[in-house]
Amino acid sequence: MMRMNGILVTKEDVADAMPKSDEDFVYSFIGDPYSYSGWACSAPCLTNTLNGFLDVEEQFAAVELTGTPLQELPTPCCVWVTIDIETPQPAVREQDGYGLFRNSHCVVLRGIHDDKASVIDPLGGDPDYDLEQFESVYNAMGRQAVYVADIDTAVRIISDRGVG
Repeated sequence: MMRMNGILVTKEDVADAMPKSDEDFVYSFIGDPYSYSGWACSAPCLTNTLNGFLDVEEQFAAVELTGTPLQELPTPCCVWVTIDIETPQPAVREQDGYGLFRNSHCVVLRGIHDDKASVIDPLGGDPDYDLEQFESVYNAMGRQAVYVADIDTAVRIISDRGVG
C-alpha cells in the first residue's frame, strides 16, 4: 500500500518498525512477524507504524477507517481478513473494542469489480475473491481498515469521522 502511494517502504520495513508485545495486540504486534508463531496486530498498530514512515514533507498520513463498510473504502486500503478468506475463528481476546482472532491476516484491497474483491496478499499473489465471501470475512473480523492518503485527504477523513 505504501509503494502504491510512491513511498518506498517494504513489508519487512513495516514489520521491523512495529512495536512487539506478548500481550497488547491493539498497539503492538503479538510475537515475531517473521515467525510461524507470530500472531497479529490491530489497525491502530499499523496506523501508528505507517505514520512513523510518513514525513510531513512527503505530505501523506495513514488513517484508520475501522468500521467503514467494505464498499465505501477508498483503495488501495489495508483490511483485516483471514488467510485464503477462510471462516474466521472466534476472537480469543478483546481489547479496546478490537478482537484478537486466531486466523487474522491483512491484505491490501486494490478494488472491487464484477462481484470480486481484488487484493494484494503479502504472503504472495494478487488473488480475486468472491465479493460476498470477502465482505463477510471483513465484517466478522471487525471491519478493520487503514488507508494512506495525502495530507489534505487525511485531514478531511479524520474531520468527517470526528476523530482527534
